[in-house]
Amino acid sequence: MEALEFDPTRWAVYLIVGPIGLAAYFFFSSRKLKLMVLLGALIFLEGVLLSWRPFYFVGFSLSSAIAYTLFVSLYLDPRQRLQIPASTAAWLGFLLFAFIGAVIGGFVPLAGFGQNLILFQMFYLEGLVYFWIGRAAFRDTNELYRVLNVLFAMGGLVAILHLFSITTGYRFYAAAGKEFHEYSDVAFRYGAVFSNPNTLAHFYAMVLPASIISTLGWARPSRLMRSTILVSVVLMGVSLLLTASRAGIGTTALMVMISFMLLPFGVRGVLALAAAGVVTGSLSVALLFFAFPDLLDATLGRFATEGFTSVRYQVWLETLLIIVRNPLGVGLDSQGYLQALQPAGIFLANPHNIYLGIAVNAGLPGLGFFLAIVTNALRRANVSRRIQDAEGRSVASMIFVMLVAFLISGMAEPIYGNGIKLQHFFWLVVGIATYLPNLVSSDARDSSSASILATRGSSTNGLGGVPSWGDSSPQEGSPL
Repeated sequence: MEALEFDPTRWAVYLIVGPIGLAAYFFFSSRKLKLMVLLGALIFLEGVLLSWRPFYFVGFSLSSAIAYTLFVSLYLDPRQRLQIPASTAAWLGFLLFAFIGAVIGGFVPLAGFGQNLILFQMFYLEGLVYFWIGRAAFRDTNELYRVLNVLFAMGGLVAILHLFSITTGYRFYAAAGKEFHEYSDVAFRYGAVFSNPNTLAHFYAMVLPASIISTLGWARPSRLMRSTILVSVVLMGVSLLLTASRAGIGTTALMVMISFMLLPFGVRGVLALAAAGVVTGSLSVALLFFAFPDLLDATLGRFATEGFTSVRYQVWLETLLIIVRNPLGVGLDSQGYLQALQPAGIFLANPHNIYLGIAVNAGLPGLGFFLAIVTNALRRANVSRRIQDAEGRSVASMIFVMLVAFLISGMAEPIYGNGIKLQHFFWLVVGIATYLPNLVSSDARDSSSASILATRGSSTNGLGGVPSWGDSSPQEGSPL
């Protein structure tokens, strides 16, 4: 990793302001607020205002410091501590073989064990921290529902920053500690706060379809929040197209169709879906043609020129041969993969596929443990969708869609190892998914008890006034 010049003023701010800020954050009473701060720091500050800093064999970053602080505060609560253990054997195996990969990578020239150890912390050990936070951060589905809605609103702000960047040519504070102001014909390929436009597009693939479920699903947010999310959907749609990411746009389109299939369709649902589609689609098209005509032309030109041509297919074949020869991987640092791929005459830092990438880094056993963790999360999120409580079914469907989006996106893009933003966010969602059955079943029991005492003519369905669509009335006992 590139050596950075020591700046005493910068470190004085870190050592004075940092501990005070983290101490204040530790004593926040609201877990919802803590999660929002963590998400905001991860998305908008990490690698934008502050960057990852290595110190010998340990790395430091703003979002990591906040995540560690939040995890400790959750762990000290006996009730929340009980929520943390899950997929223990799979996680131990995953981390073990990732560490073995770090050891193997330590013998690769130009890499070294220290660099591999830092990557082990960034992409594996901290993944477990975010997984644990997702497991223990929520007491009920209402907290989760509100945090997800704030996340969807953040998606609109991400889009605004991206549109600002590609319009002006401005470059945010980069990981190398430099600030760029570039104006060029290819500026539209910049990913703003995510740096990489493909990573930004796959963030939208996770968030945009889930936001549709929030606005059109069984439970709906307040009118103000619903309007905010719909505006975010328009902005994210425009920004997504202008990333010129073929895989990102294709995955998002697929996930939108899957989201529509999950929604409750009655007459009211079809009318709402049609109205939302007309409004958001018209606004998106208007913005593209009238506000960003040059960038739209550049994007369409790229699609017309490149089409579906790619060297990925050859890269994947060569990567499979590398894995056969090295079933325990070639190290976590990209130098191991570069050197293994060099005889084929291809110079890429990763195989552009997260499954092949994990197998290259942590070996086939590491990939197996990874699949065990995510398969369990998918299964539990899908089971949670059977809940009859409106809010519970909505959050379970949103989490399920975000998980599927990441796993599909990873088939053609290296989003697991291409920076920590999307990868850490993914592990947070995985952690939430594994605890979802406990959250939704507990809330369903509470709602069922309330509905037994309520009159049969109640219009709130025991949901505290939250409107619901479709067959979503609570039923007695736990549905799970």
